[in-house]
Amino acid sequence: MASRKDEKNEGTARSDTNNPQGLQQQQESVIRSIDETKDNIRAAVEEARQEIPKYNQVVKEYQNDTIDASRQIAESYLDSQKQVINSMQSVWNQNMNQMQSWWGMQIISPRMTADMYTRMASSFADATIAMARIGNNMMFANMEAAKTSMNYARDNAKELARVTTNFTGTFEQASREATSRSNEEGERHRQR
Repeated sequence: MASRKDEKNEGTARSDTNNPQGLQQQQESVIRSIDETKDNIRAAVEEARQEIPKYNQVVKEYQNDTIDASRQIAESYLDSQKQVINSMQSVWNQNMNQMQSWWGMQIISPRMTADMYTRMASSFADATIAMARIGNNMMFANMEAAKTSMNYARDNAKELARVTTNFTGTFEQASREATSRSNEEGERHRQR
């Protein structure tokens, strides 16, 4: 059971929507609220734009660090391989010379083996650098895909807003026509 206070509040609410001045106040309040929201969004966007140089610097540092790390990995690997080859080559030379004197035949020369091994190590170093480049390319491709996705989201949001506005306009017009017909029918019914 509703109290008199509730009935009074409902009556006031109804009179506000039926009162042109109350309706105008509601519309102004909604418009003011939406404009404030737009201002907040603009401020947030401007703040995000101010952060762009920082993000650019972070991406640049990431790429430089990745390239430097790849170079250091490749150089460390090549340095270790150089040590392996140098230490093994003296042993190979002794063993190969001894084997050649025993069997009297030419076996793969230690120099040729060292060259093959060096080319393999160089190939590994090149692959390491290439992988860093591929990683950076993938990062940029993902950024480009995100940009494209945001453009589609923006376009879809605009279309959705347009459709919603058209629907609301159609609904408002239909409501006014229904109210007008209802009022006309009520007048006809009272006149009888």
